[in-house]
Amino acid sequence: MQEKFHCAFGVDANYVKYAGIVMTSIVLKNPGHPVAFHLFAKGINDEDVEKLEEMGNLYSNVEICVYEVSNELAEMDEALGNIGIGRLNNTVLIRLMVPLVVPDDVERVLYLDADMLCVSKLDSLWQTDLDGHPLAAVNEGNHQRSAKRLNLRSENYLNAGCMLIDVAKWREMNLTQEILMDFKQNKPRYAILEQDAINHVLQGDFKVWESGTILLMDAFNHYKIHCDESQNVFWHFLNEGKPWFEYADEQIAEPYWQVVRRSPWYDMEKQVSKNVRICYLAGKNAEKQGDYKAAAKYMGAVGDKLMEDYLKKHKTGRFTEFKEYYTYDKDSPLVSVIIPVYNVEKYLAGALESAMEQTLKEIEIIAVDDGSTDGSADILQAYADRDDRIRIISKANTGYGHTVNTGMDAARGKYIQILEADDALGADMLFTLVETAEKYQTEITKADYYHFTGDWREGKKEYQHAAPDGVYNVVKNPQEDMDIFFCAMMSWCGIIRRDYLQEHHIRHNETPGASYQDNGFWFQLMCYAQRVIFIDKPGYYYRRDNPDSSVRSDKLFAINEEYGFIYGFLSSSKDFVKFKGIYWSKKYTNAVFTLHRIGREYRQLYVQHMLEEFRGAENKQELYEACFSQQDWQDLQLLLSDSEAYLQKMVPGKR
Repeated sequence: MQEKFHCAFGVDANYVKYAGIVMTSIVLKNPGHPVAFHLFAKGINDEDVEKLEEMGNLYSNVEICVYEVSNELAEMDEALGNIGIGRLNNTVLIRLMVPLVVPDDVERVLYLDADMLCVSKLDSLWQTDLDGHPLAAVNEGNHQRSAKRLNLRSENYLNAGCMLIDVAKWREMNLTQEILMDFKQNKPRYAILEQDAINHVLQGDFKVWESGTILLMDAFNHYKIHCDESQNVFWHFLNEGKPWFEYADEQIAEPYWQVVRRSPWYDMEKQVSKNVRICYLAGKNAEKQGDYKAAAKYMGAVGDKLMEDYLKKHKTGRFTEFKEYYTYDKDSPLVSVIIPVYNVEKYLAGALESAMEQTLKEIEIIAVDDGSTDGSADILQAYADRDDRIRIISKANTGYGHTVNTGMDAARGKYIQILEADDALGADMLFTLVETAEKYQTEITKADYYHFTGDWREGKKEYQHAAPDGVYNVVKNPQEDMDIFFCAMMSWCGIIRRDYLQEHHIRHNETPGASYQDNGFWFQLMCYAQRVIFIDKPGYYYRRDNPDSSVRSDKLFAINEEYGFIYGFLSSSKDFVKFKGIYWSKKYTNAVFTLHRIGREYRQLYVQHMLEEFRGAENKQELYEACFSQQDWQDLQLLLSDSEAYLQKMVPGKR
């Protein structure tokens, strides 16, 4: 006889129908399997009661138990000393009540949020060996960072939207009261309310499901989803991006509405979101589907909301003031986007379009053509004819450093953004960066980024962190906090205040034919800065499939030459003693990067060059272990003691 699934939901009157859709999806994906649905509710209308009864009558294998818990919610708060659970909505609190209220003969229960969809059989998930843990769950996508934020003993941080709970173990550990009391004590610092409290109490004591078992997603982002019974069991729709809103991504919404049409809630209608972000994305999706009337409606709603927020902020009802705020002087844009261009006809259009499509319109786009011999110049002119924010500067070929400096010299914006001609900017990147820079009055404002291949809108992308944990969302002074020097050394993943560059005469190395000139620029930025911030939101798209970006033989020692430039800059500074350890650490990681990219025939020569440089640094006592990661320091010691063994370890196989 098959073991009965016990699935629990916490709902109010507004969310019963969505829980019903999840229940239907479970029944459809597990035909004939006995399942009991435990619905913990604060208020259900008569119509939904009838639909629940209809579902119970339709499937002989389904049992539906409804628990009205309004009184229990009030009693729980009173018993715990009126902890002030106002920040916790009813369904969140019910989640913690479930293991206490289910019948005693229920050994385990699968708690589910109502914003989910079952996409395959439950057997493997239900039969999870909990290994003595009180529950099983999937890690959040950024679980290491969340665990560090809460100072947990483990790197695990669960998403509480789907939990397989050992009822007896939960009760034995008194987890409901422990979690609520923890929330009472720590709620001012909890960003994710009871989920933070659950994780703080458990300290990683839960069975971790494999990533993808519960696929966490936003129904308004573009996913390439394939239902795979060996991977996805549930789709969990996070934040505001729900599939029941109009113009959600079709690949996500259609499977959801197929279930809706086969449920007792078959007459459910799509909802219109009032969230600004979702309205914007719905408008974009409507435009892609050719429904321009709907697209206009949604984009108009976005504009109305932005105007409403502005008028509330400035306590005025006059549209003229809002118009003055929204428009700008073209001679004084907020951001100057600098695009250095040299023979990139294959990718240039994508970079230009990504800049033109920014939600922040107060920008200028300065494309500096470094003597291109392909069709790049024609592409630039075609786009400049379409958008008067694009300015073209044409010059003889002098190399990357001089090209970017030329663009910065011509810039009129308050901030500078460097955009490589084969990369792209996410639509909200500049708006988010400027908003952050203005709020915190930073000289340098940076964000995370994506590696991508193919078309930046539709191709494969991978999230990349630009900073280590502990650095994000806090203003840092690199003179006092060296952690900032262990962030990614890219000048393009953020904006820089132009007056800061001018004050300190920060320029790129202009040696003709040189490479890696962003490294010297980055060192200057950080050595002078006093207010730097990194935000944990990706905005820049960095291409990984441009064959022209690989290291050629004539560029073999380009990184070393650039670091010679940096050494000269630092040596002339009174703060060289402070930064020289960082210098050698950064030089080592970039040398290793080069070692892996050059042809095999050059690797032994390159390692010999590394040995000579770092042995010289060792003799001058400029190598500090504290400035290296543990692994890099160990590898460096191997290089200094046995370069042949080092080469074999770093690049095994034939050389």
